[in-house]
Amino acid sequence: MMVHAWTGYKKHAWGANELAPISGNPHSGIFSGTRIGLTIVDSLDTLYTMGLFEEVQLGKMWLKENLTSHLNVSVQVSVFEFNIRFVGGLLSMFALTNECEYRDLAVLCADKLLPAFETPHGIPVAHIDLKHGLNTRFTNFGNAILSEFGTLHLEFFYLSHITGEFKYRNLVENIREKVTKANVNGLYGNHFSINTAKYMSSNLAVSLGGAGDSFYEYLFKSYLQSGKTDTHALKLYFDAMEAIIKEGLLQTSGGGLRYFGMKHTGLSHNAQRRMEHLACFIGGVIGLSAEYSKNQTATLQLAEDIASTCHESYVRAASGIGPESFEFDTSKGDAVSAGGDSGYHMRPEVVETWFFLSRVTKDRKYREWCWDFIKALDKYCKVKDGYVGLHDVYLRRTDSKGEPLKEDVQQSYFMAETLKYLYLIYKDESLLSLDSWVFNTEAHPLPVLHPFL
Repeated sequence: MMVHAWTGYKKHAWGANELAPISGNPHSGIFSGTRIGLTIVDSLDTLYTMGLFEEVQLGKMWLKENLTSHLNVSVQVSVFEFNIRFVGGLLSMFALTNECEYRDLAVLCADKLLPAFETPHGIPVAHIDLKHGLNTRFTNFGNAILSEFGTLHLEFFYLSHITGEFKYRNLVENIREKVTKANVNGLYGNHFSINTAKYMSSNLAVSLGGAGDSFYEYLFKSYLQSGKTDTHALKLYFDAMEAIIKEGLLQTSGGGLRYFGMKHTGLSHNAQRRMEHLACFIGGVIGLSAEYSKNQTATLQLAEDIASTCHESYVRAASGIGPESFEFDTSKGDAVSAGGDSGYHMRPEVVETWFFLSRVTKDRKYREWCWDFIKALDKYCKVKDGYVGLHDVYLRRTDSKGEPLKEDVQQSYFMAETLKYLYLIYKDESLLSLDSWVFNTEAHPLPVLHPFL
């Protein structure tokens, strides 16, 4: 599957950010206006892990010859996305190969982001101009999204570790200090004021899905990255999860399915009876954290329950692939049903959780669930030159030939994350052992640091 996806990209979109496999054209993806090889950067550590070393060398050569000049363009990019994909992907390749070219490119990319932190309290803005940095004429920076400014820690700490430059570490330590100081009853809202380093209201939008998700992931994974010495991060993670559960975001459907909804605190209504595919990642994090929790059995059970709920969103779809979001419909016995976005956008979060729980529990059912998903991908998402998403996993939307409507883009994270997790779940646990590696939120493995700075 990886070779098929990569070959289509090489054939039709080499050097572009992504591929549109159906039309056979390059696709600019989230970094519109650039041609900076996003799929190359996102794919290299997956190719390396799979032993496809000739392909790795092709990608490395393109980066060496093109990336620096292609980044010298006046285009706004997401600080969050650029960090997890470019900085994270290049750091991962340095960690895996010890080849200094990857480290140097990672530093180049990280330094492109540094002007984003030039705000009143060091909370980075969401977007940065790759060539000119921050527009200093702005004095009202608005709100920052928790999952964006809170998902820099792993990459920036590793940067300080390998360069000896503490400026990266200091930036993310400041973020942690500011956001934890501002929490409301242990809760972290999805939107945070850059100007004041406070929440604008005590009524917070709290979610483990979009706008919240990877902040909580990085709290726990910072503890793992530190060689289990950053006990402050571990406490923050467990305190946050306890507050989320106390606030009522953890729900149980009438049919016994446990899930995390979204809620505005301070309001009387319950959490939304909807879970996002993005939030399915939390099962894996909870599973990894179980051995450090006060009640290991109950914590691991919650992780497995979340994994099962997300599995239900897959098996109850006609395609066997889960939607972007799903609801619990009380009129239909509280079954998982279509709700909101019924498309499949090639996301990895469900198989991510299945992979981590497979490593933690040794239960073979997670491999079996992944195999069912692989067969569904080949049946509904494979096209001549790659893989694509679906407009409707329930197969209610078809083209003139009666085929399911497809999205003409091969997301780079499909190769960085989805295929990596699907590959690793069937491999020996010594390959990228969880005792030695921590995966960033784009599934780029970074090493556990000994000694930790």
